[in-house]
Amino acid sequence: MTTNAFSGGAIAALLLVAGQAGADVTLHYSNPLAQGGELTLAASGDRAAMRFPLGQGEGRILYESDGNRMFVVIDRDRTYLDMDDTLATLGGLAGLLAGMMEDMPDDLKSQVEGLLDNAGSGKVRSPAVSDTGLTDHVLGNACRIATYRWQDAETEVCLAPPGELGIDAGEFAVLRAMVAKQVASLKQLGEILGFTVPDLGLDLIDRVPLRVRQLSGPDAGAGMEFLGIRYGVDGALMSVPSDYRRISLAGN
Repeated sequence: MTTNAFSGGAIAALLLVAGQAGADVTLHYSNPLAQGGELTLAASGDRAAMRFPLGQGEGRILYESDGNRMFVVIDRDRTYLDMDDTLATLGGLAGLLAGMMEDMPDDLKSQVEGLLDNAGSGKVRSPAVSDTGLTDHVLGNACRIATYRWQDAETEVCLAPPGELGIDAGEFAVLRAMVAKQVASLKQLGEILGFTVPDLGLDLIDRVPLRVRQLSGPDAGAGMEFLGIRYGVDGALMSVPSDYRRISLAGN
């Protein structure tokens, strides 16, 4: 594992948040990957979205609970990917690669198999979670500190009950579904490409993360914080425009 502990905390901070029942909600976090930038999370009805910096522009992940569908939208290029279709195509390509390997010379075949074995080596372990009993405040909001420990890294997360932020569980289900979809897609991608996807411990977070700090490991010193909440969303964030071009790895 390299950056997995921080990645787990960061994803959790972005995704495991509840919204007001019957209302739209937008949350902002500092971006650990781009200094001065923001990561935005929004929920509206049966949809959830995450907006993030992407090169010189921005990208979005859009989730629809109706059909359990997830899209990656590149607004700069006016394009999008359907993740289910993309993973299905990659799975087919993996099968093609397996067939090609059978025709490789034995020495080359052994080298390729060795690379895949190394990429997929290592046991997947859940983080050890501890409630420190300590509390802190972020933007005036109280949160309770917990630590997530992996073999080679430790992350501190300050968690607040949604109700204390004026948020109830109305939109929680769709956001949890988006978490599950992202995790499942990542694991499926790992199986296709032959690498191990670590357990990031997302299912262990049951409150709103207001701060994430990487205490040790490759990303020690990195972190992110909650920047604010607004009840309402930008409608453009929650859909794919009809004139955007669908990208397909299958070429259609």
